[in-house]
Amino acid sequence: MVSAVALRHGCAMVFLLIAGCGGRAHTSIPLTSSQMALFDHGIDWIATPSALEGQWKVEWYNELEQRIRYADVVAVCVVRTLRTDADHEQDTAYRMTVELGNVLKGDAGSGEVELTVSKQDAGFAVVESNRNRILGGAFVVFLRKTSASTKDHRASFHLLTASPEVIDIVQSRIAANDNT
Repeated sequence: MVSAVALRHGCAMVFLLIAGCGGRAHTSIPLTSSQMALFDHGIDWIATPSALEGQWKVEWYNELEQRIRYADVVAVCVVRTLRTDADHEQDTAYRMTVELGNVLKGDAGSGEVELTVSKQDAGFAVVESNRNRILGGAFVVFLRKTSASTKDHRASFHLLTASPEVIDIVQSRIAANDNT
């Protein structure tokens, strides 16, 4: 008789092998609700975190620490294309092709990643209202290869404005985490 743990482990391995055939490995573990809030398919426009005060500053740094902890890849990137798509129900989605530059954490694989923002994503309104600012923009991308649904294998992500201050903070926090 096969134990439930062995069966779950075996199913997860089969899923990883099947998903890996497409060139990208995906885990079958869905994001937790707190991780979904961190990788919300959105953009944070704060270029000078040092100007934040009080609870806003505490929250920004706490979220940064969590994004670094759970991200598979952290990299500086530039948005090269931004396309608007509509499905059969005419729901809008945005597809951004980002060119990865300096990889700060993880193995990015190829130099480009496609990021999708659907209407149901928490970051949709931010992307929709800032399309003109996004194209050609430089960001720090926190990429989580695990998706919120095992049927939906698109990467979960969050973007921060790639100001010199933000890049310095992210690099120093990654280095500090590597030393612990």
